[in-house]
Amino acid sequence: MLTGVELFGGSVGGFIHNDVIFKTDQHYTNGLALGWVSDELSGTGGVEAAYTEALIFVADLIPFHTLDTGRNFQSSVFINQYIVTPSFDDNGTAADDIPFAGVLRMGFGLFEWDREELHSYHISVGVIGPSAKAEEVQNGFHDLINNDAVEGWDSQLGNKGFFEIGYGYGNRSYEYNFAESYRVDWFNDFLATAGNAAVEMELGTLVRIGDNVPDNFVFASQYLGSLGNEHINVRERNGAWGWSMSLGFVMRATLYNYIMEEAEKMSGLDVKMLNAQWVGNISMYIGDFQTSFVLQQTDIIINQDISRERYGGLTFIWAY
Repeated sequence: MLTGVELFGGSVGGFIHNDVIFKTDQHYTNGLALGWVSDELSGTGGVEAAYTEALIFVADLIPFHTLDTGRNFQSSVFINQYIVTPSFDDNGTAADDIPFAGVLRMGFGLFEWDREELHSYHISVGVIGPSAKAEEVQNGFHDLINNDAVEGWDSQLGNKGFFEIGYGYGNRSYEYNFAESYRVDWFNDFLATAGNAAVEMELGTLVRIGDNVPDNFVFASQYLGSLGNEHINVRERNGAWGWSMSLGFVMRATLYNYIMEEAEKMSGLDVKMLNAQWVGNISMYIGDFQTSFVLQQTDIIINQDISRERYGGLTFIWAY
């Protein structure tokens, strides 16, 4: 019997985000993702190559853009869920601000890259509402850490299907090698997504320093991260282990967001559609395994006041 590893080479990875380490439980409160990224397209055939070539065919239909056949190509499949809740007072009563909502999405991505630049293309479909199973995940986690169940999920947004297309670009703008195995990288990125649930654009910048770091791409825009850019070239290191630290900054412009629009209808909430985000992480590389601890802060202006959203997370990548 063939196993998945024999059928599909590449890497698997995922992340978990939660605001519990900051003792909050509000707005973007939990995120989960799991994904697979193929090996580089090599012309050897098989199901994996056929999938990548199908995505290349679709991406090549994009007007005003031509794929560079001299670059490397890899494909991905990912699934992720995130949970949105109102803020709560000290008695656990939900505020009348952002509604309860769960989002579940499955996506398909293509990466076109060389060592200096990466283009990413993705399409995803999903659901907002009870079918996303956010209530079950959040209260299951609360049960696991012996916290009270969250009340109020009976008022969550109803089921709404959605689709999304996206394009991302990132580059390694600067690199400095020193002391044999140490390196500083500076990455910049742009991301645009559009669909019937959200239309957003992001600009990010990030600096990484470390010892024996892989030749992958680390971007400040977290949605790019969920699609697998850190998987690209992750095996390329000089030794069996290494470490890195990074700090990044993102500006996000939201032209439309279904959940925020519903919040405005329900409570008159005024959310400014431009926000700033800081992200930092510490990563360890051991053989073909990478794990990172992430801290993130997003400043959102709600009703003329700054709401400071913080959460922590763990990510992993296994290149098999």
